[in-house]
Amino acid sequence: MPVRVSLDRFLASKNLSTYRLAKATLGRAAQGSIYAMARGEQVKRVDLETLSEIIQALERLTGQPVGVADILEIVPITEEESLAQFRVENLKALNLHLEELEREVSPEQLKIFNEGHLNPGIPVAFDLKRGVWLEGEEALAFRAS
Repeated sequence: MPVRVSLDRFLASKNLSTYRLAKATLGRAAQGSIYAMARGEQVKRVDLETLSEIIQALERLTGQPVGVADILEIVPITEEESLAQFRVENLKALNLHLEELEREVSPEQLKIFNEGHLNPGIPVAFDLKRGVWLEGEEALAFRAS
């Protein structure tokens, strides 16, 4: 599930500025990271030390305990979004596999494969164990096994 930085909402709820938070970290957290998180920008990863410094600074500023859940939130995704993400991940994996196969396949084998796909009436399959392309009935039997 995606994680959203909700530092901006936390700061607003406590009437704190990003500048004040950045100063409160005493230089132990990169100001650029703090400002990016406070603007609600899409953050791909957060260094755990930076996160710890921000939390400690917020505790000093508010005088209250602050936890990770106060500044990070898990965003539930719909089943449709989950399925789309699954498809994208599988397509990426398939592309990597195909690129690997292309490096291992001879031009003659690639020609057989391409001709089989250009003519949809000829089924083809690639036997990884033997390193050969199969056509027609042999390909159908291989696919069924």
